[in-house]
Amino acid sequence: MRLPKVRNNVWTFHGKGMNSYEVTQRNVRMETTYEVRREEGEDLVSLLVGTEAILRLHESDRESPVIASLRMKSILTETNFELYDENEETIGAFEFPMFEFTKRCQLKLGSSVYAGEGGVRGRTFRFRNGEGELVLEIAKRRRLRDAYKVRISEEFPRNIGLLATGLIDQKYFEGRG
Repeated sequence: MRLPKVRNNVWTFHGKGMNSYEVTQRNVRMETTYEVRREEGEDLVSLLVGTEAILRLHESDRESPVIASLRMKSILTETNFELYDENEETIGAFEFPMFEFTKRCQLKLGSSVYAGEGGVRGRTFRFRNGEGELVLEIAKRRRLRDAYKVRISEEFPRNIGLLATGLIDQKYFEGRG
């Protein structure tokens, strides 16, 4: 396996660029808030707000428009989540198995299907396209608050990658250190 090249915060895998983001959980009240930055300490890029049943991605703060969201289809099973764009049109879905022995899911965006894999006790969740190429990597950092290093391929929708980070946190890591 070839190691990635890093230049100006863009990771390059086999000639394809991946943009890096820092996603940090800030406060837990009625809703969990995640701040999204290009690099640690830089200005806010987006804000991810939500609960277990719904996540909303805002452009910069709570007052800015929602640019993407996801909602749980059934509270009973907690296995299917639908994705919506800024116009509330359905654009895809996350599907988790009912019984799972490893952290995994499937993401459907239009006609594209991405396989998400996190292993049994892994702290890194990777999504690959149909050709097996890495398009999204969500790596949990060891910190007091939930924090993630997120790398998103230039061909993959940034908004979906950021929503996936909040969903993976709430599904697999929330309250588990």
